[in-house]
Amino acid sequence: ARADQRAWFFRDIEIPADWASKRVIINCERVTDQCDILVNGQAVGHSDEGILPFSMDITDAIKAGQQNRIAIGVLSSRVAGVDGTHQPVGWTWFYQQFNGIPLPVHLEAHDNVYISDVLVQTTLHDQPRLTTQLTINNTTDQTRQITIAAKTHEGQFQHTSQTHVLEPNSQKHITLSDAWDNPMLWWPHDPYLYHLQISVTQNSQTLDRYVQRMGFREIRVVGSQMLLNDVPFMHRRNSIIPYLSTMQSQTFASTVKTLRSFGYVGSRLHGGPSLRLVSMADEMGWLISPESAINEPRGHDVADDYWPRARRHAIEMTRLLRNHPSVAYWVLCNEFGSNYMPQNHRKGAWVDRWLNELGKDVMQLDPTRTVTFDGENDLGGRGHAGPAPTLNFHYAWQPFKIDNMIPTTRNWLLEGGLPWQAIAWDHSKPIMLGEDMYDPYCIRSPYGSSQWGGNQAYDPAT
Repeated sequence: ARADQRAWFFRDIEIPADWASKRVIINCERVTDQCDILVNGQAVGHSDEGILPFSMDITDAIKAGQQNRIAIGVLSSRVAGVDGTHQPVGWTWFYQQFNGIPLPVHLEAHDNVYISDVLVQTTLHDQPRLTTQLTINNTTDQTRQITIAAKTHEGQFQHTSQTHVLEPNSQKHITLSDAWDNPMLWWPHDPYLYHLQISVTQNSQTLDRYVQRMGFREIRVVGSQMLLNDVPFMHRRNSIIPYLSTMQSQTFASTVKTLRSFGYVGSRLHGGPSLRLVSMADEMGWLISPESAINEPRGHDVADDYWPRARRHAIEMTRLLRNHPSVAYWVLCNEFGSNYMPQNHRKGAWVDRWLNELGKDVMQLDPTRTVTFDGENDLGGRGHAGPAPTLNFHYAWQPFKIDNMIPTTRNWLLEGGLPWQAIAWDHSKPIMLGEDMYDPYCIRSPYGSSQWGGNQAYDPAT
């Protein structure tokens, strides 16, 4: 569809008769830009997410045992108006390449008592433990007494079961937590995955089942170091994955194999997160730093309604991807705060504070990982230390000032030198190099590779 015009996609399907007593959910992996969903001509919901998967309850519009028409009307709106950008889009030029319904849509049927959310947390130091947090919905008018049980399909672990009472038309949060003796750990070289089978029963009748794939691994920060399963590691990541050519598993596996041969251990998903790529990375032992779509333009060029949409997008990214063992930490923005805004802009400090509060919210939703802000130092502005839990430079050198690129600059981090961002790393927190491994201009010889190879980068023989 052209900008500001709507295109309608239709599908006629027969809904099974035994779904009459079920809750029916439609799941869209990605619809870009905005969409309205109709079932049998009845409006059931609207989404303006544009990047992440989303779900809607369409129970009241479904006719079980009959043909049903599902219609999704996609609006390819302009991403920026005269008052600025209205929602996170990653790159404005890249966002439009996904217009329409580029990824699958599917339906799910649930009992009226069902599991709506799962969070698994694995801790390794002190004593291995699995903590599973569940959200259970009771959409009936009756009080229900249920039993929650969970065990791995592989047979190595079982939670202590619990019994709970659900009030009518209510939602309840339940936590299961048990020690786990000698779990098989998830490592990049051996990405072992478990399948946690969770069941909700009443009087021995199964109401709902949920299978959560997971890896037992722990990433934590100690001082300036990040530890994976209590072993210090460096996340040598390439900066950009070409999404349009890596959505299929074979292509992505080939890309990872090539990058591994160069010494990389993971990737930053630049310009917006991808559930599909993170799921494949779980299986390949590829460490991912998902980046939200809070990117271009900068924080001073967005509309007033951008801020709640941006927060909702980052929180949903965290909720959707937090159970994936390949996710090492969260990247909440790219070149968005005061460090990339005009010098001393009146809105700079406010944007940095907003980003820092967003980071706190994300770490509360997922206490197992830290956050960073690509290219934004630690949210103190240019030349000033800030409150963020990590320090983030885009580059270990300044790629647009060739005269700075001499071999001796490669050790500026360790020697206490000042980069172009005018902040020295005091080793009190981890440092992230947001785009430093982007091949086209960060590694090319001689100046790019001099930070890694020193004088040899200028030797024609090498």
